[in-house]
Amino acid sequence: MAGLALDLPGVEVTAMPRATSLVRRALLDLGVALPWRLGGWLVANELTRAAAIADPAERRDRYRDLRDRFVAVDAKHIALMNVAIAGLSVERPVAKGPAMSWIDGPGFRRDMVLLYVPGGSFVVPRSPHFTAMIARIAREAGAKVAICDYRLAPEFPCPAAVDDVETAAELLIARGHAAQNIVLVAESTGCGLALAAAQRLVARGKQPAGLALLSPWIDVDPGRGDIHPVARQCARLYLGSASPRDPSVNPMLGTMRGLPPIAIHANARDPMFADAEALARRAVAAGVPVELRAWPGRMHVLERHDDPDARRSVAELAAFVDRCQPYRTVA
Repeated sequence: MAGLALDLPGVEVTAMPRATSLVRRALLDLGVALPWRLGGWLVANELTRAAAIADPAERRDRYRDLRDRFVAVDAKHIALMNVAIAGLSVERPVAKGPAMSWIDGPGFRRDMVLLYVPGGSFVVPRSPHFTAMIARIAREAGAKVAICDYRLAPEFPCPAAVDDVETAAELLIARGHAAQNIVLVAESTGCGLALAAAQRLVARGKQPAGLALLSPWIDVDPGRGDIHPVARQCARLYLGSASPRDPSVNPMLGTMRGLPPIAIHANARDPMFADAEALARRAVAAGVPVELRAWPGRMHVLERHDDPDARRSVAELAAFVDRCQPYRTVA
């Protein structure tokens, strides 16, 4: 692929050809992704202002109102979600611990479960648009998916979200899924949370089967110069009083040794692609198998659309799940 040359020794890099026309991609971005992105940015800006409200009750009500407005902006994607989940079962069990939803389907494999960690810049809830993407991943992989809807900043700053993802993995293990049968799948900011949770699990001898990361945003340092100003605000809201140089807070600085195989999918012109490259380098240096699928575009989380590029990426992700051999079968 012309124009894409990545110097990543030891990383299995595949330059993916563009299958979706530039015109179609632009129209999809304007019609679907841009409204969601603008809504998220507006909410992030307003959350920053709301954080300065002195009265706790008033501040909490303001947070709730802002997220309700975001959900209203995103309502147009409910139809997309309903199409994607047709024929699948979606349930939200009532249980202690983090909020979790399940996507399952007839004939889905029982020897592997996917633990999905959504993005949302740490501050906005899971979108129906992204639920549609998760459903397509579940269908392609033929595997049950547990979605962890972790607590959001600024009400719950770091490490609340990582705690929730780790607890979700422990709940799966308690239900009979060996850690080696769990593949963590995530997008954007969810990738950093999934990586941090995996580092914790590995430290306790509970290595997952794999990590599949879509357009990862890993380095949460708001001082870095390559992120959008709104993303910088979201990072500050997430960090609270924590230091971005603390390896227990910033998983890019944490230990990579002992992690399971990692698959990274991203557009090479995505401003966050630097995180994909940095993670690949650090993981390979620690002896972790890494495969990187790089497209030539700019969109963050290209899998959000149901177009040829997105379908190819989801198919590659499903193949990666197949290669994450489980150690035992669960009922």
